[in-house]
Amino acid sequence: MRGPVAHTALETTNPEMSMALTVDTLVDSLAIRVDGPRAWDEKLTMDWTVTDEGRTRHLLLLLSNGALTYRTRSTDAASETTNRPRPPTSP
Repeated sequence: MRGPVAHTALETTNPEMSMALTVDTLVDSLAIRVDGPRAWDEKLTMDWTVTDEGRTRHLLLLLSNGALTYRTRSTDAASETTNRPRPPTSP
């Protein structure tokens, strides 16, 4: 190759690009944009319900100590359980 190399900026804020990402990749792309030192003292919790690739999932996003992490669980009826404390029994 002769001559200067053309530098092309990658546009990461394009909505079409975001729509092509899976939910996991989208959350990862948000996580790498967090400015850790500035967000060190911030606390944030987000509870998302999303449908991706034909399945609905709940994601719990947590911002703590300058890092954005997430947990996911399926919304299958069989996997959902409710735990309640047992009422006290009388003697």
